[in-house]
Amino acid sequence: MLGDYLFTCNVNEMALAHSEHGGDTYYYYFTHRASMQTWPDWMGVLHGYEINFIFGEPYNTARFQYSKEEKELSSRFMRYWANFARTGDPNKNPDGTYTVDTWPPYNAQSMEYMNLTVESDYSTGSKRIGSGPRRKQCAFWKNVVPSLLSVSADIGESFIRWKKQMDVWQNEYITG
Repeated sequence: MLGDYLFTCNVNEMALAHSEHGGDTYYYYFTHRASMQTWPDWMGVLHGYEINFIFGEPYNTARFQYSKEEKELSSRFMRYWANFARTGDPNKNPDGTYTVDTWPPYNAQSMEYMNLTVESDYSTGSKRIGSGPRRKQCAFWKNVVPSLLSVSADIGESFIRWKKQMDVWQNEYITG
């Protein structure tokens, strides 16, 4: 929930703005809970945990015991990032061929993103390509929470006025 508010919703808005201003935009959402992750399960996948995969940590077998699938995920990350740095397209390999899993560009119409996780997650129901990550949750943070805050701000001011009036009443009529 906090990750939605602090990261996902803001990245959604930034990706939308970037694509609407003509920038080639590729959005990913990292959903794999690494076998080496030490945080409790209820915390889910933490912000920044994909960095280990981008820089190939699963291949450091002297220090870590990642699974074969996690090594494959790391290879996909490195390939996408290298392709993007080289060509501006994460799908285009150095030899001119394209990756098997096509990462669609993000735009306002489709809001498509690549869900980056291990292959077995796809076979158990995770989608490879999604649309607008956590849109419902972000609508909650963008629309519902500000409304609640504005209502509660009014209640706070009303409470302060009531408290002052109560203090006057107590001083004049009860203790006075």
